Amino acid sequence: MKTWQQIPLQSILSSAECNDISEDEMRKIIQSRSSFPDAIRKGLYDVLMSQYEGVDVFSAVQENISSIQKSNAYTITTGQQIVTGLGPWMILYKIATTIQLCNRWKLAIPECQFIPVFWMASEDHDWLEIAQIQFGERHYKWDASQSGAVGRMATQSTVGAIEHWHLENPHLAFPDTIVEFYRNSSTLAEAVRKIANHFFGEFGLVVLDADHAILKGLVPHVWEQDAIESRLFQTALQMGTQMGEIEIKPCNLFSLRDGQRLKISKEEYPEVKRLNVQDLSPNVALRIVYQESILPNLLYVGGPSEQRYWAQVTPCIKEWREPVAQFVLRERGWMLSERMVEKWIEKGLSESQFLWEEKELKQHFLSHWGQLPLQEFQEKVQVLFEEQLSAIQQEDATLVPGWEAEKKKVIQAALHMQQKIEKARKRKDTEAMSFVDKWVLSLRPKGHLQERHDYWTIAQNKKAIPMKEWLDLIDPMQPTYKVWMY
Repeated sequence: MKTWQQIPLQSILSSAECNDISEDEMRKIIQSRSSFPDAIRKGLYDVLMSQYEGVDVFSAVQENISSIQKSNAYTITTGQQIVTGLGPWMILYKIATTIQLCNRWKLAIPECQFIPVFWMASEDHDWLEIAQIQFGERHYKWDASQSGAVGRMATQSTVGAIEHWHLENPHLAFPDTIVEFYRNSSTLAEAVRKIANHFFGEFGLVVLDADHAILKGLVPHVWEQDAIESRLFQTALQMGTQMGEIEIKPCNLFSLRDGQRLKISKEEYPEVKRLNVQDLSPNVALRIVYQESILPNLLYVGGPSEQRYWAQVTPCIKEWREPVAQFVLRERGWMLSERMVEKWIEKGLSESQFLWEEKELKQHFLSHWGQLPLQEFQEKVQVLFEEQLSAIQQEDATLVPGWEAEKKKVIQAALHMQQKIEKARKRKDTEAMSFVDKWVLSLRPKGHLQERHDYWTIAQNKKAIPMKEWLDLIDPMQPTYKVWMY
């Protein structure tokens, strides 16, 4: 496993920031969390212990869960919707960045414990976003009779969908262990916890489902201030950040009662809380406030869209003189087979051409043929017809439209012949065109970045990623687009 090249993140993302935080700055961030309540630490420990019952827990995970009770333990967190099989590559990059940041902080400040946390968006109700599988040109979605918080949903429809996917795409199968985790779990949240633990437990990743009565009951002020006082909305309004990547609303709470996820009003809030505090569910804006209230969080790892809505919400928390995690960008890049990269190099292509689109690449390979013929012919036709235009107009002005039509026909015929010549050249360069097609499909399947489209556990099943070796190549301090070969 090795990195072939690195592409500066700035070449892709203009708002990129460096994650390289000095030791002095690290200590300042830690100091801001030094008074995190012991009662919440104890609640976190109890919840995690109950959630990991029946899971084959790695010693590194057990150590981190136990450490969460200690005053010198802090979390570095990432999160994502509980997409089937841990979804696209970007989820792997998020988790890897989080784990490596913990390792870097531990090296810098050995007297503290740094715990990587994967926050499952189990309260999300966007079923369509998670009920899909995609890889390359293949894409499959399915429906479910269930509704409400996705983490509470049963796993049967997902098991059926994976079996259908395997039947239709046997060469793009998930690992057998993933299928078994879904079969042997009662909810989607439980299955995703087991999958994440299977791949990352040895590195100490702790998976948290914050949809829990104990955790929600520990921070009543989060719900009261939002539902009764509209605190987040009012602060955002004053700061001019109410609208942006997301909309911050007067009440940012949902109810999870009766298998649904419905917005609630100020008037409905007391009754929902009285019946079951676990049924109070924050939207994406309030989730940040909730997360920062129940975790001794130093950093949050995310992608560009998350960066934008964190930039909306976190200034409000700072305005309240409350601590909030610093946002850091995750690693980004592509995973390619070593043979694919070797072919790229063999064809004399350089790093500067890596970001070329399909059209540019094909034109590059076809350039040895020289300029397409008939270009000058079209220009000459244009001139000849124009030269005769005034004479025809003098003879009979009604003949001009017919003359223009004839000119258009001749030029169109030349263009049509050019297209035929271009197709003939491509046929003669079949191997090169085939390579470009495969290259583009690998990097930008269906026009999307690979990291946001292809499901990494499918690729991992085809050719296993040496996870320990690959993690050593992750540089969380300088998130750049990289090409990893495996």
